[in-house]
Amino acid sequence: GEVVSQKKTYEQRLAEKQMWFYRDQDGVQQGPFEQGQMVAWVLSGFFPDTLPVRRGDYTDGFLPLKMSLLILQEDPIKAMEKEMELESKGEQYKLVPKLMSLAQFKKTLPKDLIQYAPPEVQEQIKKDRQKSSTRH
Repeated sequence: GEVVSQKKTYEQRLAEKQMWFYRDQDGVQQGPFEQGQMVAWVLSGFFPDTLPVRRGDYTDGFLPLKMSLLILQEDPIKAMEKEMELESKGEQYKLVPKLMSLAQFKKTLPKDLIQYAPPEVQEQIKKDRQKSSTRH
């Protein structure tokens, strides 16, 4: 038979970066869900910190949500560009998820993802950000 190329297209890989899976209490994989939907659930306190989640392109298995918050807020297009750039140099792009609190996550969440938060959470984030910007 013919060899199917393992090289995914830019579009395929970008789509994977924006898709998420999680494991429910019974260990069953749920998904894929869009990044905005995941952000909405996280911000509404729907998920426990320990919930195992995995981004579509993340083949190392599931990580606890609190470690994946970093990946969740990462801009998939920027990440993709960085990945392509490193690949062209023969290097590998590896995202190292760090432990992050929900408070940190809210502080650093890009504007385009805040829109997915419940309205009261959006208000809270706006207030917190105004406070911190008047402090400087």
